[in-house]
Amino acid sequence: MCEAFKKVDRKLFVPRQFVDFAYLDEAISLDKSSSISQPSLVADMINLLELKGRERVLEIGTASGYSAAILSLCTREVDTGDGSAGLPSKAPFDGIVVAAAAKEIPKALIDQLKEGGRIVIPIQIEGSDMQELVLGTKRKNHLTTKPITVVKFVPLV
Repeated sequence: MCEAFKKVDRKLFVPRQFVDFAYLDEAISLDKSSSISQPSLVADMINLLELKGRERVLEIGTASGYSAAILSLCTREVDTGDGSAGLPSKAPFDGIVVAAAAKEIPKALIDQLKEGGRIVIPIQIEGSDMQELVLGTKRKNHLTTKPITVVKFVPLV
């Protein structure tokens, strides 16, 4: 993992009323529909991309920009977007990290992933308000997935 976490001050990305909580390993709500994920989860999601520093990465569900700021120090280029459509005009991407829960991995995001690329996305667990964080790897135009852990994110739109 790159040294970005030491360089990006989370306090700069949280609402003023939550500054005292900026250094806790907890999610912080920004409003009813977005939050800043807990730092350990941000680190885990970025680590799953296995970045070497030369990649182009798409981040979906940017919210405050905290994760994007960290990603910008770990890779060559970061684009951000909101929603399951991704950013086709900038595709293909070496990695995609999604900080919002989807019912399934959107085909548009799979299509925007380079061969050998990785996607990290929370997938809704049916009948629950929780999701399973999933790592997907694209090989021969097919995405193989692996469950990582249970998480809780706002819905992807």
